Amino acid sequence: IDLTKGGTIAYPVTFGTSSAVVIGSNVTFTLPSDNTANNAGRLYLAGISGGRLEFDAAFATGTKIDFGFPSGNNVGSGVLDLRAANTAATLVEFSLHSGTLALGHKDALGITSSLQIDDNGQHDYQHAPRLVASVAGLTGANSIPNPISLNFPLILGQAGNSNAFGLSGNIIGSGTLLKEGPAAVTLSGATSTFAGNFFISGPLTLASNTAAGFSQLTLNSDAVVGFTSAAPHIYALNGSGTINLSAGTALTVETANYVNPDADAPSSPDVQHFSGTITGATGSLIKTGPATLELAGANTYGGGTTINHGTLLVGANSALGTGNIILNGSDAFLGVRPGVTFTNSIAFGSAGGVLTGNGTFASAVTVGTNATLSPGNSPGTLTFTNGLTLAPGGTFFVDVLDPTGTPGTGYDLLSVSGALLNVTATNTSAATRFNLALNSLDANGSAGPLTGFDFTTNYSWTVITSAAGLSGFAANKFTLNVSSFTNYNSLGGGTFSLAQSGNNLVVNFTAVPEPSTYALLVVGLGALVLAARRHRRRR
Repeated sequence: IDLTKGGTIAYPVTFGTSSAVVIGSNVTFTLPSDNTANNAGRLYLAGISGGRLEFDAAFATGTKIDFGFPSGNNVGSGVLDLRAANTAATLVEFSLHSGTLALGHKDALGITSSLQIDDNGQHDYQHAPRLVASVAGLTGANSIPNPISLNFPLILGQAGNSNAFGLSGNIIGSGTLLKEGPAAVTLSGATSTFAGNFFISGPLTLASNTAAGFSQLTLNSDAVVGFTSAAPHIYALNGSGTINLSAGTALTVETANYVNPDADAPSSPDVQHFSGTITGATGSLIKTGPATLELAGANTYGGGTTINHGTLLVGANSALGTGNIILNGSDAFLGVRPGVTFTNSIAFGSAGGVLTGNGTFASAVTVGTNATLSPGNSPGTLTFTNGLTLAPGGTFFVDVLDPTGTPGTGYDLLSVSGALLNVTATNTSAATRFNLALNSLDANGSAGPLTGFDFTTNYSWTVITSAAGLSGFAANKFTLNVSSFTNYNSLGGGTFSLAQSGNNLVVNFTAVPEPSTYALLVVGLGALVLAARRHRRRR
């Protein structure tokens, strides 16, 4: 039905299966005479099974629109296409419940009106309404400026529709946002705060630091997400796909929900995992927030990575691109999965950080003030193939699970090769020594009394091996801290010490002989004295 020649249409209009109604610019749409209070000027529109209604004319002053069914199973799949410019006076309110809202002008929703995404009774993604562009060119200066209140799920884009569009208004609320289809969508809201899930397929550009609000991003394998502002901030990163960082962009990923920082703890809903690709020759990544983020793709971003808080887990050799790595937080963890060889240069900021996991570090590493080595999943082995320097103020946590076990399984191990194990710590003061903290684990691997430990038995635990040799070792350059060795109050007088054995560093426990041993020793000495006296008498 094409009503572009003029005339009057009495409200209401129902458009059904495969029907299309075009309301031209010279057509008057007459509202019911009983519109009062909140219903004054309100249009209720809905389509079923592909019905389409197109408005090529602006609405009358004070118009309010509800599109789609607000409740019930018949949520509808019709299309409402608005192609004329409206003003703040003409279209003052728009609620989208279901169906597809197509926009053919940047001001189709009015200059300042907010798009409300409201209830359709279904509360699921399958029945969520869609927002698309019905014409090309709604990007850049022609982006749609209206804010969106995301109370329920909304889908941006649609299969088969490649008309790109931009949304420059803020998105607020806690509903779920989904990007689908081939259309390139750009979000550039300056202060968006929506905090729901954000599932992404196809091309998407986040053009402001807060364009993604506080949402949790999940990328499908076909997603291509570009970050073009200087300091974008997101609050979760999962899935695959591709992330492109523009020149100089520093992307902050702030993860929530604390998880075990051990590098080879199994994946869980609390561990965010991104196996896609991150590109950008000068783009960089900043990890903050207490939870674990695992990157497992072949990434090529070159601006470096900074870890300020939480665990960044390396699941592939080039997961952190080609730049340098800086750890700068007392609870900043860099973990490397077993079988992964990590080649990036590593440095510690003034706040330090922790290297953990069961992987391999192929760059030269210096562990100094506030920096910590903590192999895991404890016990475990950290491997260094380009030497290791133990500098003043650094710490090595040694977890012991089995007092008679082997290095790397019974207790933690550092395996050094390729260059010397170099000790530059000194014995000038406590601050200049290197710290070795001995921690006992119970049978479940938790902090607690060491099962099978016998304080009447001597033990020797090799905690560092160095194939290329050892330089600068002296026991007094180390502080051996056993306060977390839970059995330390019942050591029977035995003592721990640190010693060099060839190219290895060994923690020794020396037991004190039991009283019966002393008695046997005294008896033995008495027998020797008696024998000596008898010998003299014979002479």
